[in-house]
Amino acid sequence: MIEPFFDNRQGWGGASLEHMAFHVLRENYPELEAEEVHALIVAARRVFAERGHSGEQALGLPGA
Repeated sequence: MIEPFFDNRQGWGGASLEHMAFHVLRENYPELEAEEVHALIVAARRVFAERGHSGEQALGLPGA
């Protein structure tokens, strides 16, 4: 559901699309609090980074 937003080949003007993952999760799981969705995004970023799918290095984001 949110994996494409962490793909380093995706982006908009050199910026990550992680904020879109936040919106998708909020729309599909409205019962989750914003903090819970944020925790999921942080965990997903780590998982995809370990798999080599993160754009952190390409985009110069923290954790690169």
